Amino acid sequence: MESISISQALELKSRIFVDVRSPQEFETDHIYGAVNIPILDNEERVIIGTLYKNKGKEHAVETGLEFVAPKLKEIFTQIKGLSEEYEDVIIYCFRGGMRSSSVVDFVNSCGLRTIKLEGGYKNYRNHVITTLENLRDDFTFAVLHGHTGIGKTEMLKELEKRGMAIIDLEYYARNSGSVFGGIYYTSEPATQKYFETQIFDYVRRAKNQGHKYLFMESESKKIGRCFLSSSFWDMMQNGYHILVESSIESRVERCVKDYTLKCWDNDDLLRSSILKLKDSLGNANVTELLERTDVKDYYYIAKFLMENYYDRLYLHSQDKYEYEFTVNSDEFMDACDKVEDWYRELLKKEELD
Repeated sequence: MESISISQALELKSRIFVDVRSPQEFETDHIYGAVNIPILDNEERVIIGTLYKNKGKEHAVETGLEFVAPKLKEIFTQIKGLSEEYEDVIIYCFRGGMRSSSVVDFVNSCGLRTIKLEGGYKNYRNHVITTLENLRDDFTFAVLHGHTGIGKTEMLKELEKRGMAIIDLEYYARNSGSVFGGIYYTSEPATQKYFETQIFDYVRRAKNQGHKYLFMESESKKIGRCFLSSSFWDMMQNGYHILVESSIESRVERCVKDYTLKCWDNDDLLRSSILKLKDSLGNANVTELLERTDVKDYYYIAKFLMENYYDRLYLHSQDKYEYEFTVNSDEFMDACDKVEDWYRELLKKEELD
C-alpha cells in the first residue's frame, strides 16, 4: 500500500484529500480543501465505538462491514471521479488506521491508484499546530488599527489585490467582532480547529509565494468563538502597527451600507444583539435602539453604538501602541497607496540589508 506524509502530500501539485471519517468529524475540522466520503455516518460510528468498547474488536469489525458493504459502489464511483480530475487521490481517517486502509485496499484492488495519508488527520493536526507556533520564523505581522467602521477589512482586500499577503481573522472565525460580530455571517461560526486550519493553509501558501509580511486587523484574543494562540497574539503585539482614522460620518455610512447589503432581513438578529447590551448601555438606551430598529433607523443605531459603545470599548487598546504612521480612510485609495508605499520601502530596505 502506497503511503505519504502530510508535508509531502501538501506539496503535490495535482492532489485531492479524501476524508473517510464521519460527517460530524469532518465538520469539526478537516484538511483544507478535502472532500468527505464517509464510510460510516454519525450514528453508525457511535454504534461501532460502543461495540468495540463493550464486545471487542471482532464484533465491531463485523458490524462495520455490514454498514459499509452497501456503500462500496458509491464510494468507488466518487473516488473514481476524483481520480479522473486529480493525479493523486490521498485518503485519510483519524489516525491512518483501519478506515483509510480498508478504503485504499478496496479501491486499489478495483484498478484505481490511491494513497494513504500516514498518521491521518491526527498527523495533519499536529502539523498545523507546529506551523502556527513557529510563524515568527517566517513572517512579521503588520496590524491595522482603528475604530469600528473605519474600513480596515476593505483596506485588507485592496492590499491583497496589490500583491500583499493578508489574514482575514474575522472571516476565518465567521465573526466580525464584539457582540454584533455574528450578524454579517450566515454560516455557522468556525470551530477552533477549523479556524486554525484556515490560517495554516493561507500562511503555508504565502510562504511558498515568498511573502514575509502578513497584514491583518487588530483583534482581541477572542474572535467570536475562536481564540488566537499566545504565540500568534505575541506576534501581533510585537509587529508593525498602522493607525487608520476616518470621520464619524464616513464610519456610520460604511456600517449602514454593510448592514443593509448583507443583513437586510436580519433585524431580529440585530435586536437580539442590542438586548445583550443592557448592562453596558442601560435599559432606556436599549429600548430606544430597539424602537429605532422597528423603523429601520440604522443611521441612528450605528452612530449611537459607535459613540457610546464601540469607541469607548476600543480606546484603551488603541492607545497602547506606537504607530508607524496614520492614514485616513475617507480618502480610501490614497490611504491604501500610503500603506503600499511603506510596504515597498520595507522590502527595499530588507534587500539592502
